[in-house]
Amino acid sequence: MESSQETSPMPSQTSETANPSLTIDFSWRKFKSIIYEGDTFGGTPLYTLQYNFLGRLKLIFKRVSIPAALAEITSEETSNTQDDNSDDNTTGSNIVGKGKIRAVRIDADYEVHGRSDKLVAQKRWRTEYTHRSKAMSNDGELVTMHWLSDSDFKTWDFICVDENQLPVAKFTANIWALKQLGKIEFMGPKAHDRVFQEEIMVAGTTLAYCMIMRVNNPLALLGSAFAKPGHDKDWNDETSKGTNGKHSAV
Repeated sequence: MESSQETSPMPSQTSETANPSLTIDFSWRKFKSIIYEGDTFGGTPLYTLQYNFLGRLKLIFKRVSIPAALAEITSEETSNTQDDNSDDNTTGSNIVGKGKIRAVRIDADYEVHGRSDKLVAQKRWRTEYTHRSKAMSNDGELVTMHWLSDSDFKTWDFICVDENQLPVAKFTANIWALKQLGKIEFMGPKAHDRVFQEEIMVAGTTLAYCMIMRVNNPLALLGSAFAKPGHDKDWNDETSKGTNGKHSAV
């Protein structure tokens, strides 16, 4: 699986040393991922990521609140049917966020910490997106964050930069991986903020899967051809009307 999208010019990146990170490990048997703290798969499990395919790809991020939950997820004895039935309830308090990706649209929907919003494509044929961040705000106003990308034969990097074009996070997707899907690295003053980390985890993972679907789905070419990039400027009108950027529920 190799990217056919034109990649974006990258800003200067900070040093990789001492940056907090999350690592994503996929289970084919359970058809879900475990997200670990740290840059190895032996770290502390913090979240699970469930995949739902019903006309669109839906991602559901849940906290691993008790050790027994991890044992149930990783156990080869637990039936897939039991897991699927329990995960279909997406209203539990352990839900961190959700993402929704459609086959034709080049934008993606996401929800994190109860707030629904969009990842909006800025270009038709180049990986350049924006999302609005509440976690980065110091005054309650949503902050527009930009996502750029770079890739080589093995990895596809999605870099999130702030309004000053300084990198605050990087999602590295392993293009050919069957299990070890990727790593999310956090940078800057909010790097150790768990609320910020969860927002980036949901938005960044949703973006990565959105782009993977775009480069592997012929219908996405139609979506790119007829898309209206950069329509996030309409957000200002919504916010001024008191919607605080809320869109339809994911």
